[in-house]
Amino acid sequence: VWQAIKKGTVPDMEDISNAQSTVEAYPWLLMCGQAMMEDMHDSRRAFTNEMDLILNTLTHQISDNKKQLKKSRKQ
Repeated sequence: VWQAIKKGTVPDMEDISNAQSTVEAYPWLLMCGQAMMEDMHDSRRAFTNEMDLILNTLTHQISDNKKQLKKSRKQ
């Protein structure tokens, strides 16, 4: 699967099903592959941008949850 991604081709369905358990155990591998597809010249930068996006989203969700908790305690 990773060879196909590296070459910019579509992996065989059989290869995808064989790799499914690996992706479930190590989801960050999928993110690496996606980052490679987004920016073939600098996959590291693309990956860190993806991670920043995920972490920023989590930060906002935590902040929103704290605000909702404070509101519910006031009522």
